[in-house]
Amino acid sequence: MRSKRIAEDPEELFTLTFLRTLNGFSLITSFREVAGVATDYAVPALVQRAMATLQDLDGEGVFDKLFIMPDGKTRASKEKFMAVTGGIKEMARTMVAASIKSHSFAVDAASLVFAHSILDAAAYSYCRVASLLVPQDWEGAVGERQVLLKHMKGCTYDSVLQEKVADYVGSLERKSLLKKLDSLHTVCRPSDGWSALGDYAYDRERLKRLDETRHDVVHGGDVVWPLPKGDDDLWYIQKTCTHLMVLVNQRYKVKMNTAYLSRAYGTSGGHTPLMAQQEPEKGTAPDLEGQTPLS
Repeated sequence: MRSKRIAEDPEELFTLTFLRTLNGFSLITSFREVAGVATDYAVPALVQRAMATLQDLDGEGVFDKLFIMPDGKTRASKEKFMAVTGGIKEMARTMVAASIKSHSFAVDAASLVFAHSILDAAAYSYCRVASLLVPQDWEGAVGERQVLLKHMKGCTYDSVLQEKVADYVGSLERKSLLKKLDSLHTVCRPSDGWSALGDYAYDRERLKRLDETRHDVVHGGDVVWPLPKGDDDLWYIQKTCTHLMVLVNQRYKVKMNTAYLSRAYGTSGGHTPLMAQQEPEKGTAPDLEGQTPLS
């Protein structure tokens, strides 16, 4: 299995992070759309299958052996059972409705876990971009770390700082999403209430709640709940990825390189692996325009 190449050029990493985020949310959208359309077509077939299963119970003496009436005492004859349940067809519809509801919850759960992983990876990558461009911005995070005297021989302060910052930012990959987000906002230093997107405001508490919901989905047992705000929650996570991208762009003036974009989408007609082509020249991409400067 080929090992994954880690981008060390901040411009390249910035571009690839945007592409991976875009592709990831495109997959989530396709997944949810196909699931919704498939559900509409699946219902009639599921009802027929449920009816066939229930009809297998339509044998002599089956009902009074398997079921009891709601009073907990009376044995359920077929006639009494049908009177309570509304018949086999109505039971089948009820069963399918419950299955569709569970399926919808499962789609929400899978979408949230995937979206969270995209945001987590983007936050980490943008931290790396920031640290590669201006490691001095991370001095507050590593200033108290010990350095062995033997490692200082022949080294400058800046070289040691760069090494310690690389170690620290590398450790963020294993930290929580909120830790990554907090670290990035600390070094980028946006002004209070700053937002580059007219329909978005950064809300740490909302992201914390979504992070906790994701944790409950993965570690909380068998119960799966729907997203609190449905598609709007996924939209918010995606917008947060865009917010982070513009945050880093405005702080460090890093741009997406069109050469990397062209290679990723195979505009030359083929699908040559992204990292196998020639390194692009720096500064071949335009600025992200129309954004409010950071403080």
